[in-house]
Formats: sequence, C-alpha cells, structure tokens
Amino acid sequence: MKLTDAEGYYKTQVRYVQVSSGKVLAEAEGELNARDRLASTDIYIEFPPLPIPKEGRYEFQAWANSVFLGSTFIDAVPRRQT
Repeated sequence: MKLTDAEGYYKTQVRYVQVSSGKVLAEAEGELNARDRLASTDIYIEFPPLPIPKEGRYEFQAWANSVFLGSTFIDAVPRRQT
C-alpha cells in the first residue's frame, strides 16, 4: 500500500475481510517510520495464500495505529466453464 501525509512511527495492519459476514479471514502487521509527510511511502506486507470460501465481496482494510485508513475490494465470482 502507499501512504501519504505521514510522519513518525506507525504500527500498520491490513485485514482481509469477508464483507457479507464481517469475518476477518487473514491479517498481517508491519511497521512504518515515515520521515517526510510530503513524500509518499510504499509499504509491503506479506500475506499467506488467501482463502475465498464462497462467492461474494472481500475487502482489504488498511489500519495505522488502530485508525482505519481505507479499503479496497475484490469480488469473487464462479469460474466460467469452458
């Protein structure tokens, strides 16, 4: 993920959530020490293989120091049969 307007130390977390149930299926943590709030900072957080138990929407939620920063999602749909 890319952060901007950050300065100082942050404990970061990304949660992988099944939206329909609100269940957290995976999470990963990291740390960031941003020195210049005018610069953008890339954060790389490694996840294990992520489960997709059924079709539906799954969200990646970004947190820093327990403050929600934002999210993005994927929609799981059945595979087309060829």
